Formats: sequence, C-alpha cells, structure tokens
Amino acid sequence: PSMGLMFGIDRAPEVFDDNTIAPVEAKGGISIVSMCMFADSDKATIWRGPMVSQMIQHFIHHVRWGKLDYLLVDFPPGTGDIQLTLTQNCPMAGAVVVTTPQEVALADCRKGLAMFDSVGVPVVGVVENMSYFICDQCGKHHNIFREGGGERIAKSWGVPLIAKVPLEPAVAGCGDEGTPAVLRYPNSESAKAFMQAADATVRALSVFESEGDGVLKTFNFEFAELPEEDV
Repeated sequence: PSMGLMFGIDRAPEVFDDNTIAPVEAKGGISIVSMCMFADSDKATIWRGPMVSQMIQHFIHHVRWGKLDYLLVDFPPGTGDIQLTLTQNCPMAGAVVVTTPQEVALADCRKGLAMFDSVGVPVVGVVENMSYFICDQCGKHHNIFREGGGERIAKSWGVPLIAKVPLEPAVAGCGDEGTPAVLRYPNSESAKAFMQAADATVRALSVFESEGDGVLKTFNFEFAELPEEDV
C-alpha cells in the first residue's frame, strides 16, 4: 500500500466494463497496481484472509498487464494468506527473500525460505537491507543492526546473498518524494546494490528457466478447462 507514495502515483487505474483494470505507469516505465489505489490513504485496510486472497487473485488475473518483462509482487513480511494464495494459484518463477542483519529479522526470513522450499518455489537469493551506514565525514561503514546476518542465513540455506543495501538518507527521501533512488541517484551505494540485486535475479531466473525446460510447470486448471487437444 505504500507504493503510491514511493512511486509518485496520484491517480486511480482505469476500470473497464468487464471489470478488468489497467495498471498505472509510474516513473521508470513501471506498471503498478497497488491496494493504495482502492483505499483511503489515511484509513487502515482491515480485511480478513479470504478478502485479501480474493483481491490478490484479482490483481493477477484481472489486470490488463500487457506484455511484461517481469511481474514482481511485493509481499508483506511473514508467511501469511497472501504468500500462500499466490504460491497456490500462480506459477512463480522465483522468490527473493529480504531481511535485515539482526537475528529477530532472520527468524521471519527463515520461515519464508522454508515456505518457498515446501511449495517448490526456487529462491533466487537473499537481500540484506539496512546492511550498514556510511559516515559522511569519515567514509567508514558502521553496522547499525549487527553484521553478517544475511550472509549466515544465505549460507545455511545454500542460496546466494545477492545484495547488501546500505542505510542512506537519500533513499528515504526519494521514497517520500515518489522518485526511485536508482533514477535520481544512480551512482549512490544503494542504487548500485539495487541494480546488483536486479541483475542477479534476471540471471537466476534465466538459469531456472533453462534447467526446467520440458518439465511440467505448476498450473491451476480444472480438467474440464483444459483445451481438448491437451487432454
């Protein structure tokens, strides 16, 4: 729900007669659909599990996404209804797990890794957010939230640590002002980390696709819905 603010979106998506919707194009040419477009920004969205699951499926199946390079879903923390709904109803090419270095965050990260493993979704890797702070006076790296948590959990699960994103005030400012940091400050340490994570993700998904070529993928068709030539 914070995507509207972070991407500078100030309008609702177009709704068509068949109840499908068109995503809003944000800065950088990114098409976005978010809960923020359908709710009052100053009020809490208090929904039970089935209502959330229904909305998530609507975002996947009833949005006119058009031709996409990648479809990314920003999950809330944990292993709740949204994660389970998508893993059960939408074939997922891979998952990127985000954590901060301290142990209390790693506990949720482990649950996420275990969930994706149990439902057969390959994990691209781990991103360690708020990894360190760079002093603007001395240039030294300071580990505000301890050190090495992302590396430890990546190693224990046999997945790569694909990026360490530092704490940078400019990134917070960009989020508040609706302009991604990679566009406004492309040479910043955070922007470089984001690009590194994106590059690693693209490469990993390409490998997953080539390794799984010819393998029956996850699907959610009923038998009666299958095309006759496939039955």
